[in-house]
Amino acid sequence: METGDIIQLATILIIAPFGWYISKISQRLDKHESLIHRTREEYLSKIDAKSETDRIIEYIQRIEDKIDRMIK
Repeated sequence: METGDIIQLATILIIAPFGWYISKISQRLDKHESLIHRTREEYLSKIDAKSETDRIIEYIQRIEDKIDRMIK
């Protein structure tokens, strides 16, 4: 084996793990980007949450009123 062959082998053994590592990091980034995108789609804004809470309170109040009428 010549010195050039040993250098090539050493270079391959050093660079290959970095390539694999970069590939795994890229896959993780893609996964995180898709999760962030999904979170943005499913995110409920503060205004929307307040609106939904107000609707629920109105429904509960209507039920309480009906129960009060039934008791009287």
